[in-house]
Amino acid sequence: PEGRLLVAKFFTSDCFVCKSLHPKIKQIAAENPDVLWAKLNGSDPELVDLFHTLGVKAVPLFHFVRDGQLVSELSASLN
Repeated sequence: PEGRLLVAKFFTSDCFVCKSLHPKIKQIAAENPDVLWAKLNGSDPELVDLFHTLGVKAVPLFHFVRDGQLVSELSASLN
């Protein structure tokens, strides 16, 4: 919906940092019901091309999108 913030969380199934952040992200999502959340698992073969297209090289990575435009991104990677 127009004007709503979308947070895209890029992760992989074997990412320790991703797993460690998960409870906090769930809490933040619960506290912000007006925000749309998308979880994108780079371990899914169907999403590998998307990760390459978007230049996702390290996870966890968060894209903040409003009205179809990337407004910010945050890398929480230890790499």
